[in-house]
Amino acid sequence: MDIRSGVTLWELNDAAWRWPAMAPRPGRCDVAIIGAGVTGAFLAERLTREGHSVVVIDRRGAQRGATAASTALVLWETDQPLVLLEQRIGFEAAASVFRRGYEAVRGIRALGRALGAQCDWRDQESLYLAGDMLDGAALRDEAAIRACAGLESHWCDEAELYARADIVAAAALRAPGAAILNPVALTRALLAAAIGRGAVLCEGVGAFSYALDAAEVAVRLDDGGVLRAGSLVLATGYEMPPMVRGAGHTINSTWVLATAVTQAWRAPAVVWEASESYAYMRGAGGRVLIGGADEENISAAARDALMARKIDELRAKLAALAPAMADAPIELAWSGFFGVTRDSLPLIGAVPGAPRAYAAYGYGGNGVTFSAIAADVIARMLAGERDRDEAIFALDRFA
Repeated sequence: MDIRSGVTLWELNDAAWRWPAMAPRPGRCDVAIIGAGVTGAFLAERLTREGHSVVVIDRRGAQRGATAASTALVLWETDQPLVLLEQRIGFEAAASVFRRGYEAVRGIRALGRALGAQCDWRDQESLYLAGDMLDGAALRDEAAIRACAGLESHWCDEAELYARADIVAAAALRAPGAAILNPVALTRALLAAAIGRGAVLCEGVGAFSYALDAAEVAVRLDDGGVLRAGSLVLATGYEMPPMVRGAGHTINSTWVLATAVTQAWRAPAVVWEASESYAYMRGAGGRVLIGGADEENISAAARDALMARKIDELRAKLAALAPAMADAPIELAWSGFFGVTRDSLPLIGAVPGAPRAYAAYGYGGNGVTFSAIAADVIARMLAGERDRDEAIFALDRFA
């Protein structure tokens, strides 16, 4: 099944890239990471920094799966607003998740600087628009509960919003601390750092099966080889192997269009809506990206068949939110799958019933942020430490 279709902006700018020759694949390592997208890259960088020997395996190739389809809005806010997440899991847990996201964005910024990563990082303001989940009045409540959690947000009305960002909505929350970046370049920089510390990247080979016991993990590869590891980490996007039970997890499709280079909209902000199925916008090198029009549980063929209709929907949405962009020509369009959970929080941690196996799934709209959090949580668990949020993110929390 194709994870995505269409040519993404990151591929357009990166078509000629190839990794240099890798060291031979060893027979054993401390940690085998399955998946070389942004999640696997964060894990590889963190674990090699902590002294683990790592092998990263990806049958499609590094950064060529769902990561290349990301619009990379780096948000500390989750798809579920804090005022609703509190109703699900309580204030302390919900506030911890939001604060963890804020810390993660700051950590990604610092890591990028330390690596010298050329990932086109841009600090941004988040503009969270009134929608069908939270109207203007409810956004005031959201700002208040965020303040109780120690997180800054500012309510603004329609006039202020338009004056600041040329965006049309009844109201919005403005929040500092967001960012945008190039997800493919970030993934490459993280993997390059890990490879520089001895990690081995194996592209074009997939994991056929896993044998796990109390002593080690044996990963049988589809080229006939076997990789033995002390631990296994699954970072395979929405593609869960059978050992991971997917309760509370579904696969959705999203569509994205990119305008041609324009100066009509230059707001230094990421824009998204307080809606169940929300539109999201960002700038990118003089272009504007807008995504959304999501659909639940459809096949790749059905997703691709909807491309023209969905792009028309996004074009109309762009004109409604940013009237200055109404006539902007469309240069690129793409679509892809992404995993979501019932509570909008990721699935991160030990795989129940699978000794020495860990996983990270279900990121919704927070792929980059939750990837960094996953690296932190799993690194702590591999070190025999408890993470403060591991119960909140546990894979079996919906069982």
